[in-house]
Amino acid sequence: MNKFIICGQPRAGKTTVLNAIRDSGINACQFEPFWIESRTKTNVSCSYYDHVAFSSSVLNQFDGFEIVLGHTQQLQEICNANNAGLIAVRRRDLYVHIASYIMLLVGWAGGRNRNLCWNEDLIKKIPFFNHHIDKIIYNNWLIDNVIPTYKTYVLTIEYENMSDSSDLLSTYLGKRIELVNHPPADLSHYFTNPDNFISDIDQRLEQLHGQ
Repeated sequence: MNKFIICGQPRAGKTTVLNAIRDSGINACQFEPFWIESRTKTNVSCSYYDHVAFSSSVLNQFDGFEIVLGHTQQLQEICNANNAGLIAVRRRDLYVHIASYIMLLVGWAGGRNRNLCWNEDLIKKIPFFNHHIDKIIYNNWLIDNVIPTYKTYVLTIEYENMSDSSDLLSTYLGKRIELVNHPPADLSHYFTNPDNFISDIDQRLEQLHGQ
């Protein structure tokens, strides 16, 4: 069995891919070992801060795991040291990704039809909002331009078209993995006033891009 690491951003589909892999019978770690609240669940003797050694200990127990981009500065070294194929997951729809990420930040993740009103009261609940947007854009840039240059890179799975990657993922892992497309998300699933949300995000993108 080829070892693997799934990387991506929150609310981009990493766990969906991991669950599909686990459903095939592959021994994938069911939690994110680099997440602070989860890392003590692993049976390791090394320091949590020795990320290469820590990842090796995890991969001695499992065939693979998922990690949020930014939870380590040594992703390439981790993959190389463990000969672990790197599988990236990303969303193409920036507005929906930001909206879904907001639900996570304000404690409403895990479903649609939230019927929130996009206004100043909600925005105040998201400290450093522009920073979060900038981080999403930068990590997408890494997935598109840097991660594919890694020696053990396997593929990038797009949230909106997951089934397109089933064959390549199955070939790498040596077992049939059925990735299923999600119904298209619409901003009206999150906000009662999606046009206001889009307008606000567009203004923030102009600020971030120096326009």
